[in-house]
This record gives sequence, structure tokens and C-alpha cells, in this order.
Amino acid sequence: MKPELRRILTAVAALLVTGMAIFSIWRAQTAPRGLNQALHRGLGERLAEEVAAEVGTSAELVVVTLERGTSDVLDVQVEAFHRHLQRWPGLRVVRTDTIDGDKGDKYGPGTGLSARRWQRLVEKEPGAQAIVSFLGTPDPEDLPAKTSTVGRPRLIAVSRSPKELAALIERGLLARALVPRFSFPAPGPETPRTPAEWFDNRFQVVSAASVAAK
Repeated sequence: MKPELRRILTAVAALLVTGMAIFSIWRAQTAPRGLNQALHRGLGERLAEEVAAEVGTSAELVVVTLERGTSDVLDVQVEAFHRHLQRWPGLRVVRTDTIDGDKGDKYGPGTGLSARRWQRLVEKEPGAQAIVSFLGTPDPEDLPAKTSTVGRPRLIAVSRSPKELAALIERGLLARALVPRFSFPAPGPETPRTPAEWFDNRFQVVSAASVAAK
């Protein structure tokens, strides 16, 4: 190898090592302290998988979340969801409905989506196959008793509580929800390591099939 080429390759390698070191420091400084990154990546990835299982690998999606920077948890979940969704190029997010950060005290991960916002999204995006909510589901009592599900996007959500989900599923207003685990023992190893193992350890999926099985 010529000395000049060797010097160039050595310089490039040094730049790459320096760049990786800077990136590692940046990640360490900007990562939310005390946040279980693997757990919330696992939730975001599993949500993408449930969307693909529900609507297939070619569909238009609407995502509902908080303004970036409002919730460290949501930032990790949403980023993992979008990254994992790239496995299915036919699944396209055509609209992201972002709630202002100043409402972060009212809305949070899985806390509840207002019935008015859900209905407005359904009306604005009639061609979408699914509404993916990181903010939970609407209260069934706030929805008209005879709300039609014909031609409406399917709702797939992350929810803190499973207590109202059965009513939404039975009315055909909710397809699937990811909720904190309430069935034990949890599958997988006792000490989870991967994002998927963390999800199975702490969360589970509620669907029409699981409700009917009870």
C-alpha cells in the first residue's frame, strides 16, 4: 500500500473513531435519566407489529401523540414505532396529530384520547385504515350510543387501563390495545433483556379475540 493512501485511510479511521465517541457521549448526555429505554422501545416496536397484523402491510395511518419534547417516554415509544414501521414500506403515516406540549399535564402516555378529537380525526381522514394513538382511547360513555363503525379507521392504541377497552371492542370502535400486564405469570425470562422481552414482561395486547375468549 502506498504511504499516501495509508495516511488517508488512517486519517479516515481516526475521524470515524472520534465521531463514534462524540455520538456515544451525546447519547449518554441526552438520554432520559432513569428511563427504561428497552421497555419503551419494545412497546413502540410491538405497536408497529400489531398495526401490521391488524391492517396488513399496505395502509394509511394517522398517529396521535404529544408534541416532541413533552414526554421522554413518548419520544422513545414514537421513535421506535416509526423506525420499526419501516419494515413494511406499504404502511404510511399520512398524518400526525400532535397535541400541544402545554397540555402535557392533561395528556400523557395512554392516559386517554378525547372522544371529540377521535371523532374529528375520523372525519378528517376517512381514507385512513387505522388511527394509532399513543395517548389512549376515548371514554365509551362520551361517544354516541349508536356510533357507526362502517368505513371508519380502526383504532389501535396504547392504554394505561384495560377496564373500558372491552366496551369499545364490543362496539367495534377499538381493534387492539397495548396495556400494562394484568395476566400473570408473564411469558419469557424473569430478567428481560431485549425490547421484546421487556414488552412481554410488562405489557400485553387486548383485542377482540382476547375479549371473546373470556
